[in-house]
Amino acid sequence: MSVSPRIVPFSFEEPIFAGQAAQVSCLVSEGDAPIQITWNFANAEIPKDFGVDVQKMGKRGSALIFESADARHRGNYTCLAANSAATTQYTTVLNVHGNCKYIYTLPRNMSVNLHIFSIRTSTFFYVCLSIKFFV
Repeated sequence: MSVSPRIVPFSFEEPIFAGQAAQVSCLVSEGDAPIQITWNFANAEIPKDFGVDVQKMGKRGSALIFESADARHRGNYTCLAANSAATTQYTTVLNVHGNCKYIYTLPRNMSVNLHIFSIRTSTFFYVCLSIKFFV
């Protein structure tokens, strides 16, 4: 009788902010060889130009490595392990907070009045503030 692959549960460390590196590993702890391990993003194959490096880790493991995570990397990542008995999968979510880009420099000697506001909360959150100037 053939043994189906069993994937050890995994997750991304939280929180991950735009620009940070991230990594997650998929380990198949049991199942008859040979085992083929692949990754999906949002239920589809990960595009080659997606900014993610897929690394094989021996015969029973694979890792996703993000050198610089950003908003396009947010979503569900699924590790699929297949052998002659079955295909099993495990899915985890990557949340990338932020992704602000500084896109405007004020000219010298220009003054701007901004209304200041405050937010009170009982939990940590990340705010991406966008300010547009019309001159």
